[in-house]
Amino acid sequence: MAKTPLSSSTAYATGADCLTYHDERQWGDYLLDNNQRQISVANDPRIDKALKRASGMVEAACLVGEKYTPDDLAALTGASKELLVGIVVELAFWIVSGRRSKDVQAPPMTAWALDHLQMLRDGSRIFGLQESAEAGLPQTSFVTQDQIDTLNLTTNLARRFYGRRAKEERLGP
Repeated sequence: MAKTPLSSSTAYATGADCLTYHDERQWGDYLLDNNQRQISVANDPRIDKALKRASGMVEAACLVGEKYTPDDLAALTGASKELLVGIVVELAFWIVSGRRSKDVQAPPMTAWALDHLQMLRDGSRIFGLQESAEAGLPQTSFVTQDQIDTLNLTTNLARRFYGRRAKEERLGP
């Protein structure tokens, strides 16, 4: 039985957003196919595909552990939305730059975008959603020796069979 798809049908950034982060000539150089620079980069279907692929990379990182859903990402506003758009555009620029050669070194901001994706995946960075902020990071708690002694564990009930714990005081000679 096939699983239920959980993905946005549109990219989290637009062709116009691409021109905010990178010069149109840079995009045009990477989209160059017949020795003529692409004129209308913002409406190019190849950029749309790159943006969707980059959006899929963001979803793949953010859906881990059910931290975010595509609806959460689409609902972002303000600075968090701009962060999401920036990550998607930088990843799309990297994808488009790979059209020229697979051996091309990744653009400088690609490392930033990939690092940010990893931090979102790990939970050390979050988008500005109230529920994410309230969730916080997982907390670790430890049980003290006094708490263990009050639990009436088998090791306490049958202490003479299990011997003395390393940190227990000696009760006699």
